[in-house]
Amino acid sequence: MVRLPKSTRVDPLQIKADISLEEKQLQANVLSFFIENAFNEGIGRKLRYTGCRFRELEGGKWESEAVCEITVDQGTYANWQIVS
Repeated sequence: MVRLPKSTRVDPLQIKADISLEEKQLQANVLSFFIENAFNEGIGRKLRYTGCRFRELEGGKWESEAVCEITVDQGTYANWQIVS
């Protein structure tokens, strides 16, 4: 199992979800890791993690969905064109 560093980008207390603080911290760590490795810094800095949703799938598996907000400006649009 990979151990992710504690998120300094996402405050788990700000996550709107009916889960424990420990689970919120894990969500924050995963999202921070993804942001730092999938987006350039210009876009990653502007993403705001606002919540998460969970649902149980067949076979006892679970799926998690992160909810993020971003304000798009000219710089964000130019950066997104580079990423996509």
